[in-house]
Amino acid sequence: MSDPFLPADPVDPNAATETSRLEVRLANTGPVQADGTLDVVTPPGVEVATVPAECVTRVRISAERERCQVGRVPAGQRLTLTFALVVTHAARAEAPLLGSVHGTLTPAGQDPAERQASYSVLVYGRPDDRAGTTDQGDPAVTVAESAPAGGPNPDRVGSRIGQPLSVLPVLVSIVGVFTTVAAMVILPMRRRWEEPTTGVPDSAI
Repeated sequence: MSDPFLPADPVDPNAATETSRLEVRLANTGPVQADGTLDVVTPPGVEVATVPAECVTRVRISAERERCQVGRVPAGQRLTLTFALVVTHAARAEAPLLGSVHGTLTPAGQDPAERQASYSVLVYGRPDDRAGTTDQGDPAVTVAESAPAGGPNPDRVGSRIGQPLSVLPVLVSIVGVFTTVAAMVILPMRRRWEEPTTGVPDSAI
């Protein structure tokens, strides 16, 4: 697996921008369906050009934040969403360009579960100048943990890469001038049961 890159010299020097792709995987690992939302935060000089067809509603929160509402995500389902990004020539000069993706799943009658992943868009002079190659296994690596029985710890929600309850974004190799950045957002969901009359304590899945 190699980091993505853009050639030092644009294929079309007269073009004001270049196109890249951001691939995000949103997974509902819980036992109930939930409403899914993805927020893509872009660095300066980068914008979301188009959103995938799975986005039922597209909302521009700010100049650097685009929201994609995907509607109901069934239990156990994983969605792969590809966003088209445009990068200005000025932004290329400031590479690496760092952004983030924020995923939220909200089951009916429950608090939302949120996770965050970061991504980078890199520029190299030649294809062989790309970053060192890592293992050739599954390009999506998950380092998320299940939520504790007592509920999500607010201090750990949206934690950074390398910490518990975080996700590891993965940069995959590209063809031509298109940059592909893959980030997996795994949102473990819990189902809360009301305490039965027999006095059996609540359990969480």
